[in-house]
Amino acid sequence: MRRTSSQPDRTHPRKLTSRALSGRAGRAVAAIALAMSAATLSATPAAAAPGDFYTAPTELTGTSPGDILRTEPMSLTLSIPGTDSPLPARATRILYRSNDTHGRPVAVSGVYYEPTAPWTGPGARPLITYAVGTQGQGDACAPSKTAESLIGYTPPLGLAAGYETPLIELLAARGFAVVATDYHGLGTPEVHDWLNREAQAHAVLDAARAATRLPGTAITASPPIGIFGYSQGGAAAAAAAELHPRYAPELDVRGASVGAPPADLMRAMPILESSVAKGYLAWFLNGLSADYPQARPEIEAVLSPAGLTWLDDSLTQCIPENVARYSLVDSRTWTRSGQTVSAAIAENLVLRALLEQQRIGTTVPTVPVLMTSSTTDDIVDHHQVVQLAADWCGRGASVQLDRSALVPPILHGTSVIHVATYPVHLSRIVDWMTQRLAAIPAPSNCGS
Repeated sequence: MRRTSSQPDRTHPRKLTSRALSGRAGRAVAAIALAMSAATLSATPAAAAPGDFYTAPTELTGTSPGDILRTEPMSLTLSIPGTDSPLPARATRILYRSNDTHGRPVAVSGVYYEPTAPWTGPGARPLITYAVGTQGQGDACAPSKTAESLIGYTPPLGLAAGYETPLIELLAARGFAVVATDYHGLGTPEVHDWLNREAQAHAVLDAARAATRLPGTAITASPPIGIFGYSQGGAAAAAAAELHPRYAPELDVRGASVGAPPADLMRAMPILESSVAKGYLAWFLNGLSADYPQARPEIEAVLSPAGLTWLDDSLTQCIPENVARYSLVDSRTWTRSGQTVSAAIAENLVLRALLEQQRIGTTVPTVPVLMTSSTTDDIVDHHQVVQLAADWCGRGASVQLDRSALVPPILHGTSVIHVATYPVHLSRIVDWMTQRLAAIPAPSNCGS
């Protein structure tokens, strides 16, 4: 359990503390964080959902994955009032049953977007289960909260940006029904286990189940489904594609778009640590500590007092604040040994084994996959994506890997390349997904 944005945590093993960011460097990095977080932001304060919406019922044992626990209508900043309903979609905040990484019942929040536009493609209106990219670990970062205003601010550096909401609404404008999960622990009162393979996959697949169980929607009880995600969302989409046959085989999944997935965390962590996003590693370690009892003593043995404070403070942060506070910090100050965090973890057998459990590529998806990546990506290196494609191809999957060098290698390590690559691929992704949902055979370049 952890504190929300307004209440101190009383159950986390270490007391949360705050650190002031100092001077000119802090202001400069904060500006970079703002630029990275979203291309389109609203100055409207974030609307607060009722405090009890995100609190799960005390008893979930009588529920099934995907069952709806609670709903409420919500407004979208990027919408136009219409005579019948707002354009491009009518939004419903949802709380639904899912399973955590150990298969235990949990409540997860998200948003269902009911499109106003008619579906003009063949067959029934499809559903996109959308896996969002990294938001942070604080409850205020949840997409189901930021979708209403696009940006929220808590002084001095507490920013939360709904930077993927415009892309989701673009899909709705094309006639797709969309459901976007917040993931386990983001918004709800547990720790968000960032990049946990099974928890993310469950949240994405159960969001699709939940959407089909909402009354009065424009989708059927068994619509054609596409899985869609980039970055953290790419990893979640990849994991969902892998787990779909055994976890949710009844879902009519037609394809998965997997963009820049951090599939191998042992390879991903050193690269992340050399960028402005080094502070994100705290979110992964906090998730390990919450999910695996054996992890916390090992983490405490590896990290210095400054490192443990970094973990605690990160529990309530979203991307902008995390980047502003930590992008210029030497991460070696966070370990007792003076090594980088990734190097210290790699030498710890317990933590290394837990990282290996999160590896994507050991199970074959049974649906076609489109993988997108920039050859110059500065956050999720291209070779990692190529390796995942090779792993899947070697096990008989249908994979189309699209490489791109359209974003020039500028401001390396600031995430500019990584962030800009997604919209470059977006039109291609939507066209590919539309064809899969129409049951058109998928191309594959596994042999090339």
